[in-house]
Amino acid sequence: MLYDNILATHAAAATLEAFSGEAVRQDWNLSAWQALQHSLPQRAQGTAPEMLKINAAHLQAWALMNKTQDSEVFSLLTISDKVARAREALRHRHRLPEGAVSSALIQFLSDSDGPADAHIRALALYTVTHCQCPLPAPVLDAMANQLEGIFSPAAFPVPVPWRDRDYVSKLMEEIPAATGPRERMLRHYDQNLAKRIYELTHDVRECKRSVQDFRLLSKQLGLAMAVKNGEDHHA
Repeated sequence: MLYDNILATHAAAATLEAFSGEAVRQDWNLSAWQALQHSLPQRAQGTAPEMLKINAAHLQAWALMNKTQDSEVFSLLTISDKVARAREALRHRHRLPEGAVSSALIQFLSDSDGPADAHIRALALYTVTHCQCPLPAPVLDAMANQLEGIFSPAAFPVPVPWRDRDYVSKLMEEIPAATGPRERMLRHYDQNLAKRIYELTHDVRECKRSVQDFRLLSKQLGLAMAVKNGEDHHA
Protein backbone atom coordinates (compact mmCIF):
# COMPACT_ATOMS: atom_id res chain seq x y z
CA MET A 1 0.00 0.00 0.00
CA LEU A 2 2.76 2.45 0.89
CA TYR A 3 4.50 1.80 -2.43
CA ASP A 4 1.30 2.61 -4.33
CA ASN A 5 0.80 5.75 -2.25
CA ILE A 6 4.33 6.94 -3.00
CA LEU A 7 3.72 6.51 -6.74
CA ALA A 8 0.38 8.32 -6.50
CA THR A 9 1.84 11.18 -4.44
CA HIS A 10 4.74 11.65 -6.84
CA ALA A 11 2.49 11.52 -9.89
CA ALA A 12 0.05 14.02 -8.38
CA ALA A 13 2.83 16.43 -7.45
CA ALA A 14 4.45 16.16 -10.87
CA THR A 15 1.09 16.77 -12.58
CA LEU A 16 0.26 19.82 -10.46
CA GLU A 17 3.72 21.27 -10.99
CA ALA A 18 3.50 20.72 -14.74
CA PHE A 19 0.15 22.54 -14.90
CA SER A 20 1.50 25.43 -12.83
CA GLY A 21 4.59 25.79 -14.98
CA GLU A 22 6.98 24.79 -12.21
CA ALA A 23 9.84 22.35 -12.61
CA VAL A 24 8.55 18.79 -12.43
CA ARG A 25 9.39 17.11 -9.15
CA GLN A 26 12.41 14.82 -9.18
CA ASP A 27 12.72 14.31 -5.42
CA TRP A 28 11.31 10.86 -4.68
CA ASN A 29 12.45 11.20 -1.08
CA LEU A 30 9.96 14.03 -0.52
CA SER A 31 7.17 12.04 -2.17
CA ALA A 32 7.97 9.02 -0.01
CA TRP A 33 7.93 11.13 3.15
CA GLN A 34 4.62 12.78 2.28
CA ALA A 35 3.05 9.43 1.40
CA LEU A 36 4.29 7.89 4.65
CA GLN A 37 2.89 10.75 6.74
CA HIS A 38 -0.57 10.28 5.25
CA SER A 39 -0.57 6.47 5.16
CA LEU A 40 -0.32 5.86 8.88
CA PRO A 41 -3.41 4.10 10.26
CA GLN A 42 -3.19 6.00 13.56
CA ARG A 43 -4.59 9.08 11.85
CA ALA A 44 -7.87 7.27 11.26
CA GLN A 45 -8.06 6.68 15.01
CA GLY A 46 -7.55 10.35 15.80
CA THR A 47 -4.09 9.89 17.31
CA ALA A 48 -0.98 11.54 15.89
CA PRO A 49 2.15 9.35 15.94
CA GLU A 50 5.42 10.79 17.21
CA MET A 51 6.85 12.35 14.07
CA LEU A 52 10.45 12.32 15.30
CA LYS A 53 10.40 8.52 15.36
CA ILE A 54 8.56 8.29 12.06
CA ASN A 55 11.03 10.66 10.40
CA ALA A 56 13.99 8.74 11.82
CA ALA A 57 12.59 5.48 10.44
CA HIS A 58 11.97 7.10 7.06
CA LEU A 59 15.50 8.51 6.87
CA GLN A 60 16.98 5.13 7.68
CA ALA A 61 14.82 3.26 5.18
CA TRP A 62 15.48 5.78 2.42
CA ALA A 63 19.22 5.78 3.02
CA LEU A 64 19.29 1.98 3.14
CA MET A 65 17.42 1.72 -0.15
CA ASN A 66 19.95 3.95 -1.87
CA LYS A 67 23.07 2.14 -0.69
CA THR A 68 24.76 -0.96 -2.05
CA GLN A 69 25.16 -3.82 0.39
CA ASP A 70 28.95 -3.60 0.41
CA SER A 71 29.04 0.10 1.38
CA GLU A 72 30.06 1.35 4.80
CA VAL A 73 26.84 3.32 5.17
CA PHE A 74 24.79 0.21 4.44
CA SER A 75 26.72 -1.66 7.13
CA LEU A 76 26.01 1.14 9.60
CA LEU A 77 22.30 1.24 8.85
CA THR A 78 21.91 -2.51 9.27
CA ILE A 79 23.10 -2.43 12.90
CA SER A 80 19.84 -3.10 14.72
CA ASP A 81 20.83 -1.86 18.18
CA LYS A 82 20.48 1.93 18.16
CA VAL A 83 23.15 2.52 20.81
CA ALA A 84 25.64 0.35 18.93
CA ARG A 85 24.78 2.16 15.70
CA ALA A 86 25.33 5.55 17.34
CA ARG A 87 28.71 4.40 18.64
CA GLU A 88 29.74 3.27 15.16
CA ALA A 89 28.56 6.55 13.65
CA LEU A 90 30.64 8.52 16.15
CA ARG A 91 33.63 6.22 15.75
CA HIS A 92 33.67 6.65 11.95
CA ARG A 93 32.34 10.22 11.87
CA HIS A 94 35.40 11.49 9.98
CA ARG A 95 34.74 9.41 6.89
CA LEU A 96 30.99 8.78 6.91
CA PRO A 97 28.65 11.23 5.14
CA GLU A 98 27.11 13.74 7.52
CA GLY A 99 23.63 12.53 6.61
CA ALA A 100 24.47 8.98 7.66
CA VAL A 101 25.84 10.16 11.00
CA SER A 102 22.80 12.38 11.57
CA SER A 103 20.41 9.55 10.77
CA ALA A 104 22.14 7.17 13.19
CA LEU A 105 22.17 9.72 16.00
CA ILE A 106 18.54 10.75 15.47
CA GLN A 107 17.56 7.08 15.56
CA PHE A 108 19.51 6.75 18.81
CA LEU A 109 17.70 9.72 20.35
CA SER A 110 14.25 8.69 19.14
CA ASP A 111 14.52 5.07 20.32
CA SER A 112 14.32 6.04 23.98
CA ASP A 113 12.14 4.12 26.42
CA GLY A 114 10.20 6.94 28.07
CA PRO A 115 11.01 10.53 29.12
CA ALA A 116 13.81 9.63 31.53
CA ASP A 117 15.66 7.61 28.90
CA ALA A 118 15.22 10.40 26.35
CA HIS A 119 16.92 12.84 28.73
CA ILE A 120 19.72 10.37 29.49
CA ARG A 121 20.48 9.84 25.80
CA ALA A 122 20.39 13.52 24.93
CA LEU A 123 22.67 14.50 27.81
CA ALA A 124 25.13 11.67 27.17
CA LEU A 125 25.42 12.59 23.50
CA TYR A 126 25.84 16.27 24.34
CA THR A 127 28.47 15.47 26.98
CA VAL A 128 30.76 13.56 24.64
CA THR A 129 30.37 15.78 21.58
CA HIS A 130 29.94 19.43 22.57
CA CYS A 131 33.66 20.09 23.03
CA GLN A 132 34.95 17.76 20.30
CA CYS A 133 32.70 17.88 17.27
CA PRO A 134 29.75 20.07 16.33
CA LEU A 135 26.60 18.05 15.78
CA PRO A 136 24.49 18.55 12.63
CA ALA A 137 21.48 20.82 13.07
CA PRO A 138 18.87 18.02 12.78
CA VAL A 139 20.52 16.17 15.67
CA LEU A 140 20.60 19.31 17.82
CA ASP A 141 16.92 19.86 17.07
CA ALA A 142 16.13 16.29 18.11
CA MET A 143 17.74 16.76 21.53
CA ALA A 144 16.86 20.42 22.18
CA ASN A 145 13.78 19.86 24.34
CA GLN A 146 15.54 17.42 26.65
CA LEU A 147 18.63 19.60 27.06
CA GLU A 148 16.52 22.67 27.76
CA GLY A 149 14.76 20.79 30.55
CA ILE A 150 18.04 19.59 32.02
CA PHE A 151 19.86 22.92 31.97
CA SER A 152 16.91 25.07 33.04
CA PRO A 153 16.38 25.75 36.76
CA ALA A 154 14.42 22.95 38.37
CA ALA A 155 10.93 23.66 39.69
CA PHE A 156 10.64 21.29 42.63
CA PRO A 157 7.25 20.76 44.25
CA VAL A 158 6.73 22.87 47.34
CA PRO A 159 7.07 21.45 49.84
CA VAL A 160 9.29 18.52 48.85
CA PRO A 161 7.96 15.33 50.46
CA TRP A 162 9.75 14.61 53.72
CA ARG A 163 11.07 11.26 52.51
CA ASP A 164 12.90 12.97 49.62
CA ARG A 165 14.33 16.01 51.39
CA ASP A 166 17.78 14.60 52.12
CA TYR A 167 18.25 13.51 48.51
CA VAL A 168 16.94 16.76 47.01
CA SER A 169 19.06 18.89 49.35
CA LYS A 170 22.18 17.04 48.19
CA LEU A 171 21.34 17.97 44.61
CA MET A 172 21.79 21.61 45.63
CA GLU A 173 25.23 21.13 47.18
CA GLU A 174 28.29 22.77 45.64
CA ILE A 175 30.71 20.44 43.87
CA PRO A 176 34.07 20.40 45.74
CA ALA A 177 36.61 22.68 44.08
CA ALA A 178 39.31 20.03 44.44
CA THR A 179 37.48 17.80 41.97
CA GLY A 180 39.12 17.64 38.53
CA PRO A 181 37.50 19.77 35.80
CA ARG A 182 35.94 16.91 33.84
CA GLU A 183 34.63 15.10 36.91
CA ARG A 184 33.32 18.41 38.23
CA MET A 185 31.46 18.94 34.97
CA LEU A 186 30.05 15.41 35.07
CA ARG A 187 28.85 15.88 38.64
CA HIS A 188 27.09 19.07 37.62
CA TYR A 189 25.42 17.12 34.84
CA ASP A 190 24.51 14.37 37.33
CA GLN A 191 22.82 16.96 39.51
CA ASN A 192 21.02 18.66 36.63
CA LEU A 193 19.79 15.35 35.25
CA ALA A 194 18.62 14.13 38.65
CA LYS A 195 16.75 17.40 39.25
CA ARG A 196 15.01 17.10 35.89
CA ILE A 197 14.05 13.47 36.41
CA TYR A 198 12.74 14.31 39.87
CA GLU A 199 10.64 17.07 38.30
CA LEU A 200 9.16 14.51 35.92
CA THR A 201 8.75 11.52 38.22
CA HIS A 202 9.07 12.59 41.89
CA ASP A 203 10.85 9.25 42.24
CA VAL A 204 14.28 9.22 43.91
CA ARG A 205 15.01 5.69 42.71
CA GLU A 206 14.40 6.76 39.12
CA CYS A 207 16.75 9.72 39.62
CA LYS A 208 19.54 7.49 40.89
CA ARG A 209 19.04 4.97 38.10
CA SER A 210 19.09 7.75 35.51
CA VAL A 211 22.39 9.12 36.79
CA GLN A 212 23.96 5.65 36.69
CA ASP A 213 22.67 5.04 33.16
CA PHE A 214 23.92 8.47 32.06
CA ARG A 215 27.43 7.73 33.31
CA LEU A 216 27.48 4.32 31.62
CA LEU A 217 26.17 5.63 28.31
CA SER A 218 28.56 8.59 28.37
CA LYS A 219 31.45 6.17 28.82
CA GLN A 220 30.29 4.00 25.91
CA LEU A 221 29.86 6.95 23.56
CA GLY A 222 33.06 8.56 24.82
CA LEU A 223 35.11 5.53 23.80
CA ALA A 224 33.78 5.92 20.27
CA MET A 225 34.56 9.64 20.28
CA ALA A 226 38.13 8.89 21.36
CA VAL A 227 38.90 7.62 17.84
CA LYS A 228 40.64 10.47 16.04
CA ASN A 229 40.65 11.41 12.38
CA GLY A 230 42.86 9.03 10.44
CA GLU A 231 42.66 6.32 13.12
CA ASP A 232 39.12 5.04 12.61
CA HIS A 233 40.24 2.43 10.08
CA HIS A 234 41.74 0.53 13.02
CA ALA A 235 38.43 0.47 14.96
